[in-house]
Amino acid sequence: MSKKKFSLILLCVILLVGILSSCRKDEVEAVEVKVDVKFVYKGTVLGEYDNILVVAEDGKPTIINAVERACDVLQLDYELTEDKLSLYKLDEYAETDTGIWLWKINGVEPDDDAGKAGDYIIKDGDKIEYYFEELEVTTE
Repeated sequence: MSKKKFSLILLCVILLVGILSSCRKDEVEAVEVKVDVKFVYKGTVLGEYDNILVVAEDGKPTIINAVERACDVLQLDYELTEDKLSLYKLDEYAETDTGIWLWKINGVEPDDDAGKAGDYIIKDGDKIEYYFEELEVTTE
């Protein structure tokens, strides 16, 4: 093999290794957190799980990730909203014109800037409560 061919092959190998190694930098590591999750409907606890392990493959564990994991472990049927960012139904209790599912994190209701549950990033030790809130309906 000539020196020129060898140099060209070596250059291609070096470029390929460089390209492949730079691709790994874009990979996101999975994140694991342990949180407490509780579901309450009109004062009745439907399910509760302390210290549940939540794994987020995209590196961003959210309240919805924890809700899905807790429902699976507790064997609770659930449905998310169409955008997959909020809880719509838990067992037979679905949102209606007179009630919705809301959440608290560490005992505090989120402010308007927090976004939906699927946007809120959780951390180790967080306490999540999803509860059903009756809405005040006014008739005119």
